Amino acid sequence: MRYSPPAGLFTSRLAKPAALLLLATALVAVVILVLTWGESGYILKPIALAALLLILLFAAVGTIILRRRYDDLLSQRETLREEIELAQEQNSSLRRQVEVLAAMREVGRVISDDVDFCRILDQVFAILEALLRPEVISVIVKEQDSDRFAPRAIRYNGRTVFEDIDSHEAEHPLFEKAIGEGTLQRQLHAGRATLACPLIVDREVAGAIKFVLNVEGSPELAEKRIDYTELVINDIARHIALAIKTPNLHTRAIVDGLTSLYSRTHFENQLKDHINVARRYSKLLSLIMMDIDHFKRVNDVYGHLVGDVALSEVAAAIKTNVRDCDTVYRYGGEEFTVILPETSAKQSQIIAERLRRIIEATKFAAGKSLIRVTISVGVAQLDQSTDSYEDIVDRADQALLAAKESGRNSTFVWIDTPKPVKPIR
Repeated sequence: MRYSPPAGLFTSRLAKPAALLLLATALVAVVILVLTWGESGYILKPIALAALLLILLFAAVGTIILRRRYDDLLSQRETLREEIELAQEQNSSLRRQVEVLAAMREVGRVISDDVDFCRILDQVFAILEALLRPEVISVIVKEQDSDRFAPRAIRYNGRTVFEDIDSHEAEHPLFEKAIGEGTLQRQLHAGRATLACPLIVDREVAGAIKFVLNVEGSPELAEKRIDYTELVINDIARHIALAIKTPNLHTRAIVDGLTSLYSRTHFENQLKDHINVARRYSKLLSLIMMDIDHFKRVNDVYGHLVGDVALSEVAAAIKTNVRDCDTVYRYGGEEFTVILPETSAKQSQIIAERLRRIIEATKFAAGKSLIRVTISVGVAQLDQSTDSYEDIVDRADQALLAAKESGRNSTFVWIDTPKPVKPIR
């Protein structure tokens, strides 16, 4: 805003001297009138009276001018106040836009850096919680090969829950209205605002997200908070939809359809990343390789459908019985691998032996039959003599081969020697 001085600024600087001059003239006139009162001062009396009348006229005019000047100052102050408020509102709007852009950028980073649906949703919810401070966030997702929507996650008190969610959550009227009309919906009740927004990507409704806000206080502040939340939701809804849909796209690319384990390609990429981290921070890293014994015989005797069931059941048993920090992959055919971060070979052989014994003792349902299978296991650890991804895989593979040559259903581990060493059982 460029400031232009008012036209009366120059004359206002003369107001004080002029007032003093008028006051002095008035005093002189009054003195003359007092001295000549009742005397024959025919000349001085009219002059003094004229001077007083003139002074009164100037005082009246001055009062009018000062009043107008005062009104002008009030108007300028009000204009300046409005301009300050506008600047503050623009600054607040820009700050909100920066916050939204930063949140969208962070959501995009989460989507691109991770493939696990729960981790993605948890981080996206945390970003939205920090930005909007809702009491509750919940999301429903369209089920695959179905038109039904099911509750997938809910966040409250800084924690995201993925299980034991009320199944009726998806039937909330605001969810249904948002999905049916394809637009953001709002509902106000008892100091609470509930907002539901459809999550649309590629013209397909992938789900909907719902926020519950505390909007107690003045109606103006409540309306501003709701408007801001709606603005954020409308801007970020597409990114949230991608956060829901993209993991499915990633999953199709990196997860084996039969066993629901990660694929060999993903294993290779992940193992290389783990090796880089272990090298950089001097961390332990081990690898387990497993193979179902005589799997061809299972296919020949029971058929390939039963063989597929056996593969799926063994995969589930392995995944269920490893630690949360370990990752299981289908390496190929009937072969599986497990990456164990910050774990030595001796620690890994304990885990490997436990897996072998669990699978040996388990009866897998295959149609009307109950079958048992066993596995052979090889373990290797990353150390100074293993320079690359190929080295640790080759050692684990050689340990696995030794287990199979020893009669199968056993675990071998490579420890500081070029030959596999059979662990104590």
